[in-house]
Amino acid sequence: MVMKRVLNIVLSVFLFCIMPSCTEDYNLELDETDVRYLCVQTILTDFPSTQVISLTESVHYKGKEIPPAVSGARVSVTDGGSVVEFEEDPDTPGIYKSPDGFACQNGHRYDLRIERNTEEGLCVYESSSTMPAFGFDIEAIDYKYSPSLMDSLWTIGIWGTDSPNEDYYLVNSVVNGNVHPFRGATSVSDFYFNGATVKGYPISMMNQTWERAKEVSPSFKPFETGDVVSLMVYGMDEKFYDYWSAFSSQSSSMTIPIIGTHPANLEGNISGKNVVGYFAVCPVRLVSVLVDDPYRTEFIYGK
Repeated sequence: MVMKRVLNIVLSVFLFCIMPSCTEDYNLELDETDVRYLCVQTILTDFPSTQVISLTESVHYKGKEIPPAVSGARVSVTDGGSVVEFEEDPDTPGIYKSPDGFACQNGHRYDLRIERNTEEGLCVYESSSTMPAFGFDIEAIDYKYSPSLMDSLWTIGIWGTDSPNEDYYLVNSVVNGNVHPFRGATSVSDFYFNGATVKGYPISMMNQTWERAKEVSPSFKPFETGDVVSLMVYGMDEKFYDYWSAFSSQSSSMTIPIIGTHPANLEGNISGKNVVGYFAVCPVRLVSVLVDDPYRTEFIYGK
């Protein structure tokens, strides 16, 4: 039940953060527009569950309003000749849910179709995605405390065997069933361990503080004895990897868009008028470790 609850997640609204580190002020005068983009957000997986597709509308970059939910659309996903209708959650506008137990399959192509009535009439948005094979046979994960300038940093190492193919992964952290905000998930290429047996590869760094746990999510609490720390690892195709890497670059506080090459909107895979976002179908694995001594400074798995 814990795994099902953890994996029934909705991607967070993509946030764009700018680090004010320039020494010279810039005053941008950009034209505002009344055009609202449909924002599609989802990752469907091979884990049987109630899976979700989120529909919202864009807001102006200078605004502080919450992106409004898009209600009343018809959303369906087709696998060959089988059509699965995603029904809108009556308690959460803009969230469209599959029947319980829905799961995608390795190698299958899935076609998304969204129909929405607008002031211009019926608008149709479509996309396709094929689930890639999961290229890493995960054996275990372990943690170690990493003393540094940040006094609450832990490194997560992973053990397993990678396939000889070029593979890509999306990694997110979970603490005691509480999922890290998904915008912080990390995309990883197997460039450094392609086809290899991996023993303690440092796949994730977790900066855990009580302040962040209080202000952002309970998943940011410092490690304590008895905690269960998990990684959700998604297999990605190359296009989704490129998309997420660009998104991470845009939303990082370490970027300076004034002198960068960021596009106004990321290039997604949804066709239709005035639409952004990505329709991804990914295999997912959940692997966990029980915290014994939270401040041990070495991995002990396999010793």
